[in-house]
Amino acid sequence: MKASKAFSIKFRVQEEENWMKTTSTTLTPQQINEIRALLFDSEPQDEILRIGDVMVDAEDLSTLAAERYISGFLIDAACLRYSEETMRKNSHSLYLLSFTQTWALTRNVQFLQTKLKPYLSRMDLGDVVWTLTPIHVNGNHWGLLCLNITQHQAFYDDGLKQSPPTNIIELADNLLKAVSETQWNITFPIQRFGMPKQPLFGEG
Repeated sequence: MKASKAFSIKFRVQEEENWMKTTSTTLTPQQINEIRALLFDSEPQDEILRIGDVMVDAEDLSTLAAERYISGFLIDAACLRYSEETMRKNSHSLYLLSFTQTWALTRNVQFLQTKLKPYLSRMDLGDVVWTLTPIHVNGNHWGLLCLNITQHQAFYDDGLKQSPPTNIIELADNLLKAVSETQWNITFPIQRFGMPKQPLFGEG
């Protein structure tokens, strides 16, 4: 068992080293050295980044290295960072965390509004045009749900072009009730918005 675990760690380290060599055209040597130090000199639970209540540790970073997969913590950190940037730019887009999917499926709009309050309070909901939230699909894949409040349109897409979750309409409807006074009937099929195709094999 220990030998198998040691082999797995060795393989991951080699994989990360090879990945960093291939990024030399997009990252500076200093950036590569900083990433290498974070990956190899940190304990798995060491804090790498914190935005609001979301913390990304070294283990989350290692899943991103070699483009293995993206964890919910990384997605939520990106959503919060986008939210910070949009607040500075007076954007009309509302970025919500991955937990929104679970909260919306409780079918309790007041509960959903309570959970979203820290994010909804940052902007005037009357100014919101786009509401975007990541959607976890089939336990191992991510998609994106987008609601255009002003044009009464719902969009969903994912990099593997899988079918959206069967409860996507209920989820979108509950989310709409929580973030907007404007309501409309969201029905199948939800339009795709043209997310780039994700390769089935290799990095990317």
